[in-house]
Amino acid sequence: MILTLVIEKIAFGGDAIAHAPDGRIVFIDRGLPGEKITCEVVRDKKRMLFARMISSESARNSACPYSDRCGGCRFWRASYEEEFQWKSAATLEAITRISHKAQIKWPKAKLIPDISPVKYRQRARFQVTKTHKLAFFAKGSHEKISIESCPVLAEEINELIPKMPILLKKYRPKWVFLEQESTFIGAIFNVENLHSFAETSLPKGLSCLIARRGKQRMSLAGKDAITRHYGSSIVAEPIGGFSQGNARMNKLLVQLVLAEVGSIQNVRVLELFSGSGNFTFPLLDAGAFVDAIDVAGAAIKAAKNAHNNGSYTKGRFFTANLHSSPLPKQCGSYEVIIADPPRGGMAHWLLKAIDKTNAKTLVYVSCDPPALARDVARLHLLGWKPRSLSLLDLFPRTAHIEAVVTLKRSAKDSTV
Repeated sequence: MILTLVIEKIAFGGDAIAHAPDGRIVFIDRGLPGEKITCEVVRDKKRMLFARMISSESARNSACPYSDRCGGCRFWRASYEEEFQWKSAATLEAITRISHKAQIKWPKAKLIPDISPVKYRQRARFQVTKTHKLAFFAKGSHEKISIESCPVLAEEINELIPKMPILLKKYRPKWVFLEQESTFIGAIFNVENLHSFAETSLPKGLSCLIARRGKQRMSLAGKDAITRHYGSSIVAEPIGGFSQGNARMNKLLVQLVLAEVGSIQNVRVLELFSGSGNFTFPLLDAGAFVDAIDVAGAAIKAAKNAHNNGSYTKGRFFTANLHSSPLPKQCGSYEVIIADPPRGGMAHWLLKAIDKTNAKTLVYVSCDPPALARDVARLHLLGWKPRSLSLLDLFPRTAHIEAVVTLKRSAKDSTV
């Protein structure tokens, strides 16, 4: 079925929204609000349609030559101001809709855009084509779109991309991960067999090359360690561990979280999903006692080493799977909790465990606002109320956005 529609708005996740002649809502893979487009229906459901845009009457041009096919970015035909307005509105609508049964009074959101939508991304995972070129997947498929450069990637990574085919042909990885920190760029090649490789020389600009198969890894050149600066601390951990990909916005994120908790000299803080210390060390610098927990043993080990080698005395570090394992038995009462879970949010049991810590403040950092809305709704039934809400654009040109909610405990209600 071919339809001609006018796009009304952007949904959370990036799809455009219009209405079909029969009144059903139509989700379209591309297009911008106000555009008159022609689209083909690819999935027909009782109450909604899903469509692929064929053409637009708009004269807007994309600033990225790959944007019509690449599955990474969404808004290259719009100004950044429009993009941020649209996806902020879509995020707030999703948060309100998902949590509406809890009758939450959400505070007015603070909106924090990036200063620029280009050259911000310091880490990326690439596919590899049969012709030994780096690529990204096309939207909604496993088709590989080879690239010569990407406008959202850091300049140092873009300069390296044309130099990679020689290594790609030699080692034939399934996928490649590149990560940049200052003048350092590390690469991980996901390969079939670790034992057939010997050390190699690197192209200019690449500092380290790691071959990986499953959980096994070996260095083909350089040291398997990237140095991260968290607060006044320097943390060295293996390449590929979690970190925010936008350094300049991450600074604002850390500042925001510290501002939300206020004065924390000698305050006991529980940090859930702590990684290698993005919030941990700024909290320690501010004088807090911090118990940091994460599933990634390498990240916890790196943070613990930095803590013990520095001038810190108030941190403790634990490895635990917070999706399935109870909190470490050493955990007790806390005044503040900071949580930065991965996509999917927090397990139901963990929300109950949070409620039993006697904390009065919870700062919830989320890359998955719908999951955050679900979790806040559950916490609301336990007496937690949102006092502030912020949206930060750590991912310009994509449909993603980061949300930060600060909750305060009120009268308890154990109906969850």
